[in-house]
Amino acid sequence: MYQKYLEFLDLVFEMQASNDGIGYEDITSKLKVSRRTAERMMEAIVSSYKDNIEVIQRRPKRWRIVKKIEAPSPTVEELAVLNTAADLFEREGMHQYQQYVKSLQRNLKANIEHTKLTRLDPDIETLEAAEVFSHRPGPVQILEEGLYEQLQDAIKGFNPVSFDYTNVEGETKRHYYVHPYGFLHGNNTRSYLLANINQATFPGLTVFILTNMSKLVVYKNKGFKKIEENLVENYLKDCFGVFQDKRVYTVVWRFNAECADHVEKWVFHPTQTIKKRRDGRIEVQFKAGGLYEMAWHVVTWGDLIEVVKPKKLIDVLREVRDSIRLPD
Repeated sequence: MYQKYLEFLDLVFEMQASNDGIGYEDITSKLKVSRRTAERMMEAIVSSYKDNIEVIQRRPKRWRIVKKIEAPSPTVEELAVLNTAADLFEREGMHQYQQYVKSLQRNLKANIEHTKLTRLDPDIETLEAAEVFSHRPGPVQILEEGLYEQLQDAIKGFNPVSFDYTNVEGETKRHYYVHPYGFLHGNNTRSYLLANINQATFPGLTVFILTNMSKLVVYKNKGFKKIEENLVENYLKDCFGVFQDKRVYTVVWRFNAECADHVEKWVFHPTQTIKKRRDGRIEVQFKAGGLYEMAWHVVTWGDLIEVVKPKKLIDVLREVRDSIRLPD
């Protein structure tokens, strides 16, 4: 019964926090309940807050709470996990995100009654100390001062930007004028800007490493139109990692039977299908570009994996193998 009450409150505060409100589909997806249960829950909320409910007339219908309702204080676990998130951002070199999370934690604590916070602090510290991340090799992200915040402002305002860019080898510097769309965060502790580099032939999307950008200028007196909804998310659908190839490949990998149980728990790509073969091997298939990122991932599986498709990935693997210097 208590859990149902918490779910009810959670929906109420979500209706207050969302400008678009929530609908039946949101409830069924969030709580894994039937459509009829979602309808009953919404009826209960509307009945309880009928003077504070606005119906958003669209298809499908949605509801939101228009006047502020006092939210409950954050729990020990919620406050502690913010510190864990900040540590994770620090490890990934995402220092601006770390500052945002730390600021959020401070603001939440500032709104808790002092005597209550005194009781919570020991438990918060205990949970924080119990969460530690191991070191992972990768480049340290040192951005030009103010660059991230300026890019955020440009993305929010749909303003073009220009900047100098140095390639990975640090040799070639070019000047770019682009329409910025969003940030991509890879598994290599690097963050990237996704931008349209050739406005005449949209989508001329290019990925830029943030640490290689300098002398950023935001053209606040200019603007560009939002051409596609969910552009950043849609871009990543065809990627294995953050970089796209000129084409999307059908990828088929076969894993040895000895690691089958382990492989079945992996998500290599959102489009993947997994099939267990009669000989016990696992076959994974998906569609994506980014052959070099695939190749470096395949290498980590050693002799446990067989690349079936595409043939070009096999060629890239040979190239990667030949590029590794080993002592004589």
